[in-house]
Amino acid sequence: MDFDLATFKAKLIAKAMAEPDFRAELLASPAAALERLTGMPAPAGLDLQVVQETPTRLYLVLPGQPAAGELSEQDLGQVTGGCKSWLGICQDTVRPPGTV
Repeated sequence: MDFDLATFKAKLIAKAMAEPDFRAELLASPAAALERLTGMPAPAGLDLQVVQETPTRLYLVLPGQPAAGELSEQDLGQVTGGCKSWLGICQDTVRPPGTV
């Protein structure tokens, strides 16, 4: 089964909300908290930061920019033939007109 980062993040947040000690550890030492939880160290060179919003502080997390020359997921799908596009909308399957 593939690793689903969104599910993993949701489970971490739920655990931190339910367990104050885990939340405090995650805020104080994120890499150590995740290593204790998963049994695996964080990859070398990974800058792992955990922040907590407050009523007066909001964090907006932007995805990283692709490296120069890399294709987006949508572009990659079109290049590999995984996408037939009409008006920029990708479909999983292209069916002849009049079929369901």
